[in-house]
Amino acid sequence: MEIKYPDQSEPVRGEFYDSQALMMMVRFLQGADRYVWIDGKEYPLKDEIHLLAEFLGITAVFRKAAEDGNVEAQYVFGLHYASGEDKVEWMHKAAEQGHRESQFHLGEFYLDMGWSWGAPHFRRGNDEEAMKWLLMAKKQGHKAAAQLLKELLQRIAEAKVLAARRQAEVEAAAAFRKAADAGDADAQINLGACYYEGRGVPKNKAEAVEWYRKAAHQFGEAAHQGDVEAQYRLGECFLKGIGMPQRDVKAVEWLRKAKEGGHKKAGQLLKMALQRIADTEAFPAILQSAEEGDAEAQYKLAECFANGQGVPRKVVEAAKWYRKAAEQGHAEACFKICRCYINGSGVPKRIAEQFKWLEKVAELGHAGTRTLIVEMGYTDWQIKEVLRTLPKPVNGGILGRASKLTHLISLAWGWLKMKLKR
Repeated sequence: MEIKYPDQSEPVRGEFYDSQALMMMVRFLQGADRYVWIDGKEYPLKDEIHLLAEFLGITAVFRKAAEDGNVEAQYVFGLHYASGEDKVEWMHKAAEQGHRESQFHLGEFYLDMGWSWGAPHFRRGNDEEAMKWLLMAKKQGHKAAAQLLKELLQRIAEAKVLAARRQAEVEAAAAFRKAADAGDADAQINLGACYYEGRGVPKNKAEAVEWYRKAAHQFGEAAHQGDVEAQYRLGECFLKGIGMPQRDVKAVEWLRKAKEGGHKKAGQLLKMALQRIADTEAFPAILQSAEEGDAEAQYKLAECFANGQGVPRKVVEAAKWYRKAAEQGHAEACFKICRCYINGSGVPKRIAEQFKWLEKVAELGHAGTRTLIVEMGYTDWQIKEVLRTLPKPVNGGILGRASKLTHLISLAWGWLKMKLKR
């Protein structure tokens, strides 16, 4: 059997137990060449690499070379052929000899993000171990390791801040509870918000509503007695549906009394209440124009459903009308429907749809293109690559209509695999 590469005049013969043949097979596996001749026949380097390797007996060759201490063979055999704990152990052997790619892959492994490897006895999600190997690879100039290490350190810092914030929320909720039990209406509202949002206490909407009701009852009694602050707070309860059904007309009534009594904040809420009433009255006209196909009306209708303006909040309806407007080229609607597919708001999370609308947003020159890429979960070093592949708007038009979705979807697949491993 003989193997010959395009840059070699003489083929290599034998059973590949010599170092020269070994290094050529390393290049073969790493895709350094586009094709190779085996016994005089040309073979392209395709995804069938493992089957071809088994056919040639290369797996056994690499294991023997790895056992003999060849660091490159340890890396290749561990990465491509070994499995489970055997894979991790071979990568460790290569990494401990200073092989930077092995160090980088071990860092990924211990971060529990890129390689499962089926090795239950090696603890994954081990930040300390990941940091050790990534730092080693970084010192040897591995750029991806440097970026991953930077993100790891940032995540550790953010986790510490988050832990401190959660502890503060627990302490705040305990303080609100003590004051709320003593009958303080403001504390009752704050405690209700804690239960509603799950801040410092388990999320419990029924408990939140109960505390809102207690506060609203107190505000109602004081408001009827002429307390300006209570009138303002009662109007706020009617406007936001705190402890009672949302009633804009009643909100206007009490907020107007509070404003006339000199309350400084009442005017702003009164304006919101009056705007909501106006939206309710305008809603039928917007709906009619939207159904007739007007893109701007379709976008406004989607906003009404998304924000509960003049109509109960319905995210499914919002997504439906965002899409209708987006299909007519409405830039802001394209941005909003892309965000819907990213967050699963009113529609399922679908990567293909995310990239479809991301590309459209970029074509239309919307300033939120980068924001969407960040929300899709890309890291800083990936953002530039994604932006590079997107169409560029030129003088309001498009430079080049050829789609680059193939590249985008390959990026998305890598992103998806990373997410699924977390």
